[in-house]
Amino acid sequence: MAGAFEATAARAAAALEPARRALLVADLRSIASGPGESRRSRSPDLPAPPALDERFHRALANAGAGPHLQRELDVLYPQAARYARADGPRSRRHRASPRRR
Repeated sequence: MAGAFEATAARAAAALEPARRALLVADLRSIASGPGESRRSRSPDLPAPPALDERFHRALANAGAGPHLQRELDVLYPQAARYARADGPRSRRHRASPRRR
């Protein structure tokens, strides 16, 4: 559910005026690059550190979500994070992999 709501926010963010969208893209790129050394040292199979992942998704949602959607995401993000921790770091990748079908 959080993913569907976040997709709605992402579509709204994509429709931002060019100057605001450019600022968002710069911010997202900065977050995605993460701390350089830790990014280079981790395996490409592992997801981004949870703090970077949360910052990235929140920045995207904050840019595109209205107040009602933002409140929903504020409730759903912690729940989604708990499920991700319970499933383990690689479970989402394996479920989505076409080789695992």
